[in-house]
Amino acid sequence: MKANEILHSLQNLANGQEFYRRMLNELDENENLDEFLSILEDEHFADVVDLVLFLEGGVSTDC
Repeated sequence: MKANEILHSLQNLANGQEFYRRMLNELDENENLDEFLSILEDEHFADVVDLVLFLEGGVSTDC
């Protein structure tokens, strides 16, 4: 997934889940969002399921 796809997915998740809303707000307030998205993009997630598993379970995509 590219950074813009990751951001879009996180924004969609934030609409229904407090964890993602708070995470995005905190990253945006601290001006770390671009760096965070870059780190996530480097994980080469196949889809939003991989992204969620990584964020919520600490699962590496290198498995």
